[in-house]
Formats: sequence, structure tokens, C-alpha cells
Amino acid sequence: MMKTHEINGVYTRIEKSTSIKGNLKTNSDIRIDGTMDGNIETKGKIIIGKGASVKGNILCMYAEIEGKFKGKINAQEALSLKSESEVSGEVTIGKLIVASGARFNATCTMVNNSDKIKSLYDSSEKTA
Repeated sequence: MMKTHEINGVYTRIEKSTSIKGNLKTNSDIRIDGTMDGNIETKGKIIIGKGASVKGNILCMYAEIEGKFKGKINAQEALSLKSESEVSGEVTIGKLIVASGARFNATCTMVNNSDKIKSLYDSSEKTA
């Protein structure tokens, strides 16, 4: 059983009826049940809930996905894909946990805890 990785049990929460375009940076855990187009950076855990849709880049310690994600994820500790999740893009992780039924169409790099994951904002990304 994987232990909970919450920071003080407090979440920044984006409700189902909320749509965000832009970047989000916080030290707390984040739960997204709505839609988001942008980058997310947290020192904690991010949860993309069932029915949620996120497009962009994520930098976090832990990620749990039940909904849809497209982009890059850097999860230093673990990425957990639930049975109805859909992930496409690139992932860099410490551990990968995939439930039966999850759709995973991404390139995946696994790193040791001793390896450093670069910040998404440190790399210069060029769009064509």
C-alpha cells in the first residue's frame, strides 16, 4: 500500500466547473477536477481527477492521474495511473504504477532518487 504524500493534508483545488489557462506554482498539494492549459509546479502531490483534462508541463514529487493529461511530467518520486486515465507525452519519474485499463502513450525515463530532475522552466523549449 502506497502511503499518502500530502503536505499538511491541505490541497489547492481546481473544481470541476473551473477552467484555467496559465501557470500554477505552489508548495501545497494540488487537485484538479476541471480543465487546465499551462504549467504546474509543486513540491508536493498533484492529482488529476476523473473527468479532468490537463495540457502542459508538470513538475512535482508525486502525480496521480485519473483523467486526461497531455504534455511533460517530471514526478521525482512516483506517477500513478488509474484505470480510466489517458496520458500522452513525456514522463520522467522515480516509479510508475499503472492500473489495468490506463492508456499510456508516452516516452518514459526512470531515474534514481539520487538523480536530479531538472525544473521544467530551466530548459529552453522551442516550439516550431
